[in-house]
Amino acid sequence: LLPERGAFDHKGDHGHALLLAGARGRVGAAVLATRACLRSGAGLVTSAVPGHALPILQATAPEAMCLPD
Repeated sequence: LLPERGAFDHKGDHGHALLLAGARGRVGAAVLATRACLRSGAGLVTSAVPGHALPILQATAPEAMCLPD
């Protein structure tokens, strides 16, 4: 389905996804969306979340970049 990544590919070669998620009471959805985006093959993933969701997202998806509000 997805083309294989080359041995010397850079993460920037595979796109950058920006997610806007994590309303109060819906932090789990932000975590699931972030992890799904990482697994889908995006090279870089940035999740823009409210401040209250930041520690949870960083603990569950440390490979994603987080942008607090």
